Amino acid sequence: MNSPVQIKCALRGKIVPPLTEPFSEVPLRLGVDVNPIDVRDPEATLWLRALIWPEQERRAKLLRRAVTIAQQQAPELIAGDAVALLPDILAKVPKDTTLCIFRIFTQLSPDAREQLSLQISEHGAKRDVFLISSRPRRGNDCELNLVSFVNGVKTEKRLAYFENHGEWLEW
Repeated sequence: MNSPVQIKCALRGKIVPPLTEPFSEVPLRLGVDVNPIDVRDPEATLWLRALIWPEQERRAKLLRRAVTIAQQQAPELIAGDAVALLPDILAKVPKDTTLCIFRIFTQLSPDAREQLSLQISEHGAKRDVFLISSRPRRGNDCELNLVSFVNGVKTEKRLAYFENHGEWLEW
């Protein structure tokens, strides 16, 4: 791995998932947020740094490296309600790509969660879709879940438990 951004994480337990190399190319990266942060704006970058606790120098260094990469290879960011925008976004994703949606640490109302689930189910009836999401467990512990639709068949499974700052992961 030659990325300047490498998250070091302690692995717990005996299960290690099979990872293939090389990883598949990612032809499209798109972020949706009510208030996306533009890391090309120095004040926005200072705000991100302010969110890291003062004693967490390792996290601050990781952020600096990540900001540098994001400034050079900025993903497309859309400001708005992701649930409301999702149908239009999904319609624009090329049909020959694997569609993977990440919803990590996103607070949604119960109605919005239901609407998102319905949208993904409807889209999953037409093409393969993978949704990776997290859910709080207790304290800083979370669970990582996968909902997939392959050939219209829905499968749900828990992938792992993790500490929400990336300190450890247990598959």
